[in-house]
Amino acid sequence: MSQRYCYSILIGIFGFWANGLWAQTNPRQANQWFFGDGYGLIFQNGEAVPQHDNALFTYEASTAMCDKEGNLLFYTNSGGRQDGTANGFIWNRAHEPMEGGSLDGGNLGGGYSAAQGCISFKKPGTNDLYCLFTVDEFETLTVQGNTFPQGKGLSYFEIDMSADGGLGAVTISNEKIMASSFEYLSATLHGNCEDYWVMALSSHYFLEDDFDAADSIYVFKQTASGLEEPLIFPLPEGNAGVGDEYGLIRISPDGQRIICGRYMYAFDKWTGQVSDPYDLYIPFAASELSQWCFSSNGKYLYRFKEEISLMEARLTIFQMDLEAADLVTSSVLLGTTTYEQVAIFGTPQIGPNGKIYLPVQARNSGSPTFLSTIHQPNKKGEKAELIFNDLTITKGSGFSRDSRFLRLGNYTDHLFYFNPTIDVQLGKDTIVDCKDPLLILEGPPGMDCYYWSNGSMEQSLEVRTPGLYWLEVRKDCEMGLDSIWVEVYDEALGALDLGPDQILCEGEELPLSITFPGADYLWSDGSTQPDLLVLQGGTYAVTVSLGNCSITDSIDVRSVPELALDLGRDTSLCLGETVKVPKQVGPFDYFIWRDGSDSLQRTFSQSGYYELTIGNECGALTKGIRLDVEECLIPPCEVYVPNVFSPNQDGINDTFKAFTQCPMSSFRLQIFNRWGSLLFDGTDIDAAWDGRYKGELLSPGVYVWWVEYQGETSEEKKILYGDLTLLR
Repeated sequence: MSQRYCYSILIGIFGFWANGLWAQTNPRQANQWFFGDGYGLIFQNGEAVPQHDNALFTYEASTAMCDKEGNLLFYTNSGGRQDGTANGFIWNRAHEPMEGGSLDGGNLGGGYSAAQGCISFKKPGTNDLYCLFTVDEFETLTVQGNTFPQGKGLSYFEIDMSADGGLGAVTISNEKIMASSFEYLSATLHGNCEDYWVMALSSHYFLEDDFDAADSIYVFKQTASGLEEPLIFPLPEGNAGVGDEYGLIRISPDGQRIICGRYMYAFDKWTGQVSDPYDLYIPFAASELSQWCFSSNGKYLYRFKEEISLMEARLTIFQMDLEAADLVTSSVLLGTTTYEQVAIFGTPQIGPNGKIYLPVQARNSGSPTFLSTIHQPNKKGEKAELIFNDLTITKGSGFSRDSRFLRLGNYTDHLFYFNPTIDVQLGKDTIVDCKDPLLILEGPPGMDCYYWSNGSMEQSLEVRTPGLYWLEVRKDCEMGLDSIWVEVYDEALGALDLGPDQILCEGEELPLSITFPGADYLWSDGSTQPDLLVLQGGTYAVTVSLGNCSITDSIDVRSVPELALDLGRDTSLCLGETVKVPKQVGPFDYFIWRDGSDSLQRTFSQSGYYELTIGNECGALTKGIRLDVEECLIPPCEVYVPNVFSPNQDGINDTFKAFTQCPMSSFRLQIFNRWGSLLFDGTDIDAAWDGRYKGELLSPGVYVWWVEYQGETSEEKKILYGDLTLLR
């Protein structure tokens, strides 16, 4: 078997394949359980999930049927009771009484308090018909005015799921099979993997003059033609004065063993023979009782020992190795627990996930209800993984009826058989050519039964479409299975996907890889390997060819440049000076200032540490700058005035003016002749005299200048004066 799908098979056989096992061997037929007052479990992804949306009311008897996908078909409580305690129904998937599904109070069917009051399976040789068997409860014999002095016995119903728009209808109702049969009912698959064996107990010591009289196991063969005459096997007598030869009929999933009461029997699922009673040596007393359950591979038997006193209830669970030479000495203690209040222990039941569940309730109504679980019952000893009170399934409060119950339902446990010992080899996962999609899968020769995933029961299977194909085979008491994944080339190539478009950060590499066994590759750069290493941005495409089929896919790769950021060096400023940052910034997608500013370019004039982060799809870059602003010593503001100029229009020293590097708040320059007449008056630092007075050139000679000014940083005005020489 392909390793790729080994896990799928192991999970699938426990009931979680997409298609499930076909017909009689599909564990998903028991995928939904209903019990008690509206309680239920649905199995999802290998786990039991509580549900409380059904119409059931029962104390013990219930069974439910699902289709091969695990969808509910119908369920029932076997029947009611003549004293009006409960009514019996067969409900459809809409949780309404099925057409013909009313069991007339306590007159039709069995009893809702029968331990194994009902069981159902698909009728052999049909697609839509289901057999439903019911059996009566002991309490019928104690009802005042009872119209059934020998009990309602074993009854047969037939349900057609194609009727009433797919909701189903009862087409055969309450056909009596055996009178005076109570409580215990079971069924398993015939060795031919088509027919069924149905088992019930006849009479009961309650009806006998001799309390120690034991009656018989009746074994009926159900075929497509109907129910055949029973095989009858007398029960051995148990302890004197105790009816311990009676009890639940538990059939191992492999169909090799039966437990009834204190005895285990060998069973031949080809002939229906019950033989070799084996006394399990379990004492029967008022304070002690044992319940039994087989593992799904039929190799282990689990004993649930219950000890009940006035003050407490004790539960102890053992594992017995059915392949050991001495069954009793092979017993291994898995665990024990005590409940302070007297508890009600139900019946253990194997589920479609292979786990074993046991319901536990306190005796007072409305107390919590737990499931203890054996998670790996096919493993030996402590590896079986027992967890007490593993799951709480309490429905809640506010119910008018007693919500206690004893059973989780009654099912044909062969559905849960899992022990593949026959070697089945369908081959490795494969791909077939899209021009001729034909593959013939062969099962091993000489098997009694072949079950293919599509329902075929032939030894070989023609495959023309892609998908997961599996085969289960059975021979005598053994089974085997294998799976294969089949793809058609064009379907397989449809899975070609280089993925979403990518970015390539500077300095990084992007590997592209695809794998199609036996395929040819051609990349857009001409390479023919299944792998390509991308070092720069661009569009990259690959064409994959398988046989006569090919497909192309492409991917866009965008290069993202490296981030760049320069805020400059840490620096000091004089009070009043400013600095602008950042000095340089490269491509980015976002920026964040540490102080929360939303402007990228900023001008600073206050001391502090300023940090900027820029980022893009490849990362982020953070840098900071520290600014220290301080009061600086300001030098005195000076004005320079020359003492000579030559306004002869030669472009050199043609005007007379004062010079300074200081900003001025006020300034005035005046020129006088030697007799004190004002020749020039300017109030701007850039004011200049050109040697004229009223437009006339003045003669060369000596003149007097006078300057009054105040710098912006000065507190007072200053006055300067002196002589100047005018040259021509």
